Amino acid sequence: MRAFADMAGFILYNRVRVGDGAITLSCRGNNNQILVDITHGENAGHIFHKLTFNSKWLMSYIGKTIDRYEFRSLIGKGTFGEVYRAFDNRLLRHVAIKAAFPKPGDDGQAKDNIIREAQIIARAEHANIIPIYDVIDDSESVLIVMRLVDGEDLSQMLQRLGGPLGVNEAFAIMRKVLEGMDYAHRKGIVHSDLKPGNILLTDDDEVVIMDFGLAALLEIQKPEKGKLYGTPYYMSPEQIHGKYLDARSDIYALGMILYRMITGRHPFEGVNSLQQLMSYQIERAPETPDKYNPAVTVKFSNRVLKALEKNPLNRYYSCREFIESLGDALPAVQQDEHIHQNQRWDPRVIVNLKARIKLEDSGGWVPVKMVNLSVNGACMAVPIALETGSSLHVEFEIPEDDNYVRMSSLATVMRKDTRPGNDTIEVGVNFDGLADMDKKYIALFIRSLLLK
Repeated sequence: MRAFADMAGFILYNRVRVGDGAITLSCRGNNNQILVDITHGENAGHIFHKLTFNSKWLMSYIGKTIDRYEFRSLIGKGTFGEVYRAFDNRLLRHVAIKAAFPKPGDDGQAKDNIIREAQIIARAEHANIIPIYDVIDDSESVLIVMRLVDGEDLSQMLQRLGGPLGVNEAFAIMRKVLEGMDYAHRKGIVHSDLKPGNILLTDDDEVVIMDFGLAALLEIQKPEKGKLYGTPYYMSPEQIHGKYLDARSDIYALGMILYRMITGRHPFEGVNSLQQLMSYQIERAPETPDKYNPAVTVKFSNRVLKALEKNPLNRYYSCREFIESLGDALPAVQQDEHIHQNQRWDPRVIVNLKARIKLEDSGGWVPVKMVNLSVNGACMAVPIALETGSSLHVEFEIPEDDNYVRMSSLATVMRKDTRPGNDTIEVGVNFDGLADMDKKYIALFIRSLLLK
């Protein structure tokens, strides 16, 4: 399906891929803006209550040479830009280049965000993540140079088959996706838009994840209230509510994808409106996969459904745990010899922050030093004895320019480490009451440290 909106002599081209069911898309131009309402469609792309029109989207790089890259043809267009097939004249190879166009009026901040996020993603060097080769700050856009992958995406594969995959084949594909996402999560990267169309299957039987967070880059630091980012058919309940997103939101989306792979249908197939879809994502538990495919065991079905729990605390805490749980439900599948140690999804960075703690049964504050930090917890050097399981209040300060931002939370002592010769005890705590806005701020702080 293609939609066109004529605005003051310009044409805005937007392609919307449609899965099963119908889709309604209405465009209304007003003051260089287009309001887009997408009511249905599994692969209906990103939902924006207000999409700002940028005439730079209409330009074409075909036939141009920028830096060492010769633009050959257009591969596709999306909400924020275009993807081209290009040739690298220095390394003599074909590449894909995404031209990402910032929103007007951002005074360069949006381009800085795109470059910054691309730098973080470039650190995630994994066989199942599409690599970024280069980033160029062009006068009109930011050009992100990536590996060119020949093959089809998972959505195209499922549509071509017209039914479910075999359970072992589905697990083999999903395992590679989960391994790639496990690595990304440990690097502090949350995808936020996983769907079949963003999983590529190459002609050499590789599985590659693409489009890491690029849909939300323009406004990643200043999300607008009431605006949704992502693909509704694969959004977690917390993503619909606009809350802080971590790896467990990605795990929900991967559970949705795996459900479709082994049943041939989306868990909430048949909904007749976007509002109903959102309601189901938030409130309704899907039917068990074995109901639609007898080849799926009850045990494997239950392992998939755990990823689709409405409360993220009840899901797998990491993609590695998801892999091991699925593999345990398929004893006939040969497991790789290397076994990774379970790791939490949230990355920890080394810090040296001022902090203080107060036990629940004590009225005095004790100064401590925070030595590492994650969104979910921290490690601190404390001068007093603390027992595992103790509850306490934590206050700490995060630097911001020439000032500090103070944060506070209830916390639980998860471990302690007393080392000979030290006058302090190292304790690890888990934050129990950190606000969503504080989590977002900490995540941005951690990302800034990952670039150093």
